Amino acid sequence: MFGVSLFGVPLFAESSVLSAYVPTEDFTFNTYGLQNPGQYGIHISDFDIVTPTRDFKTTPVPGGHGLLLQEDWFRENPIRLHGWISQTNREQLENKIHEFMRNIHGQGGTLIMKDGGTFKEIQTTMQTVEFLNPHYATTRKEFNVTFQGIKSFWRDNAYSSQSLFDETSLSIDGTMDNSGSITAEPIVIVIFSAASAITAISFTNTTTGEEVSITESLSTGDVVIFDSEQKIVTVNGTEVEFSGVLPELIVGLNSYTIDLTGTSATVDITAKHKNQYLTP
Repeated sequence: MFGVSLFGVPLFAESSVLSAYVPTEDFTFNTYGLQNPGQYGIHISDFDIVTPTRDFKTTPVPGGHGLLLQEDWFRENPIRLHGWISQTNREQLENKIHEFMRNIHGQGGTLIMKDGGTFKEIQTTMQTVEFLNPHYATTRKEFNVTFQGIKSFWRDNAYSSQSLFDETSLSIDGTMDNSGSITAEPIVIVIFSAASAITAISFTNTTTGEEVSITESLSTGDVVIFDSEQKIVTVNGTEVEFSGVLPELIVGLNSYTIDLTGTSATVDITAKHKNQYLTP
């Protein structure tokens, strides 16, 4: 997304890495600016953001007082922006409104806002847009736009990442620090620069006990990605079956282990994640 390098750090001795999209305006949607710096354009004046709706199910305690919690999930996350569009004449205003609508109606887009000097993002979809001014307004139209759903949590615009190079052990330990306010979804990339009779690999969050593993014959040059964001595991870009559950990161420091089954291997490991938040 946004032209980022797959691995986010130089693992193949390349001289540079493509950087993630960095917005220059306080609000953007899929890189389309919603807070134009000049007198004319699109401007956000205020917004309403709440924590996602908490959906939990309970059942009565058998033969006793109280309830038992069965499920606990965060669901909808409505975001409402209020602002205006302004141009020098009515024709330009109408064209700008059409441009605005073309760029914000995409399903599952990325809304980014500046908060506390940093940018945070959420995957969401425009639900409604309301234009408030009378029909005879010729240079300025106020609007309310509501975004809704897809993802429950805001997250950092950039990945936090750690790398381990030229590891030769068949059991490799590392750590990831989730400094957000809710669980995060890690991506772990394992690149084999050498491999002898490697038949399986697993990724375990030893802090929580969650573990995912695959049984595959792995060779020199292979790339294995455990992707908790997309809920998939790939080998050289091809999705493969896995056992267990793709780990999440609880808030705070998490320890993880990469275990290899086989004779020997040399690997580079990149572990990355975006901290997630209940509000931006």
